[in-house]
Amino acid sequence: MLDKRNQVYGLVLALFAVLTASVAPTLVKVGVDANNDPITLLMLRLWIASAIFWVFFSIAQPEILRIDSRALVFTSAAGAANSAGLILFYLAIQHLDASVATMLFSFYPLFTVLMLALRGERLRLKTLLFLSMSLFGIYLFLKMGGDLNLVGILFILGTTFAYALHLNIVQWYLSDYPAQTSAIYIITTMAIITTLVWLFGPRDFSPISAVGWISIGGTALLSTVLTRLTLFAAIRRLGSAQVSFFGPLEILLGVLWAVLLLGERLSMRQWFGGLLILASMVWTLRYNKVTTSSNK
Repeated sequence: MLDKRNQVYGLVLALFAVLTASVAPTLVKVGVDANNDPITLLMLRLWIASAIFWVFFSIAQPEILRIDSRALVFTSAAGAANSAGLILFYLAIQHLDASVATMLFSFYPLFTVLMLALRGERLRLKTLLFLSMSLFGIYLFLKMGGDLNLVGILFILGTTFAYALHLNIVQWYLSDYPAQTSAIYIITTMAIITTLVWLFGPRDFSPISAVGWISIGGTALLSTVLTRLTLFAAIRRLGSAQVSFFGPLEILLGVLWAVLLLGERLSMRQWFGGLLILASMVWTLRYNKVTTSSNK
């Protein structure tokens, strides 16, 4: 009876994590469209989230903050890859609708599997089929020859590659460490790297609008802190494999928020292409045991 209750609680936590993560693209789009500098929005989001994590775990579980030199090296590497991906995502959202950016991001499991293959893991025939299905879905979704911004598309593809690299670093080198420890140091590294990009790159000193602060607060509290904490709790009760199958639901909800809150519209061909991408994602997760963690 207790196990059953634990599973139900884990399911609720996983659904809550998906819900809070799915609003990120819409919140980012709202903030960027209000003429706020995207790197500034991301930098403040990461520092707020990092500060909350450090304070929370210092009080609740101080042992989680302990880390050895090996883990520090690889959390830094994962954080560098993750920050590069998020910077590209924030830049891409200037050129693309949130629904398009969200759907293209769902392509990342294929990059993850291809990286595993380059590392020597066997690439199955089924995986090649899923890759072909996903590429065809992207072809339909992007309306080849249509009006989508090529720069934005390239930025999103860079995001998916960087995110897949971050996942593989975590899977290859950090699987023996608590997920909370890895997350804290990865997010802190991301905050530091984004700050360096803001300091040494072209930056905007314009004051952040009220909408910008809503974007920062929403992505920091909902899509970073609450998502990670509930995701960790769900994984403890259900396991990472089961939780990973909620990834497609996050993508669908992300598109739904963009349609409902931003007034974006997708054609029937784009919906069909998106469903092909999501189907390939589900099967890739199932047959190749790709892990996920919400991160936009």
